[in-house]
Amino acid sequence: LAARHDVAFGCFADETEGGEGTVEVADRFWDVKVVPRPARRRGWMPRLSPSPSDVHDLRSDEMAAWVKATVARFSPDVLLAGDPALTSYLAPYADRVRILDYVCVATLAFERMAAGAPTAQRALWGLRRLKFAAFLGRIARVYDLGIVNSEEDRAALVATSPDWARVEVLPNG
Repeated sequence: LAARHDVAFGCFADETEGGEGTVEVADRFWDVKVVPRPARRRGWMPRLSPSPSDVHDLRSDEMAAWVKATVARFSPDVLLAGDPALTSYLAPYADRVRILDYVCVATLAFERMAAGAPTAQRALWGLRRLKFAAFLGRIARVYDLGIVNSEEDRAALVATSPDWARVEVLPNG
């Protein structure tokens, strides 16, 4: 995209990653922002919230401020998120085309984890799948388009809500 369009790119990086690679590609983008990944919460206790843990773990005032300032300065036509947990950053911009590029639908992974888990853990994986499916259903109206890698992923995403009206398959490779 950056070869033919002006693209601003923001991402999180763990402190150990440091964002060194951004120097190599920075000249390809209108703007590049690497925000330190927020510190993960400690402990194993599940969060009692209707949203998956990733949504809370990726909450960042710094990223929110960068997105807001970039939309104001750059005025992009399209906003793209690479993970559903990033939806809160795109949700305020209903006047823009918003796309979710969802590499693989997590509900399928949770089903597979449940199938291979010991009996005592199957119910927990099932609950995690239900929670994530409900979240995907709630965020469907935010996006104008969902992009997934397989027909299986498309079917799983659409199954979470009829509001996922437009989901396209773009295979890897």
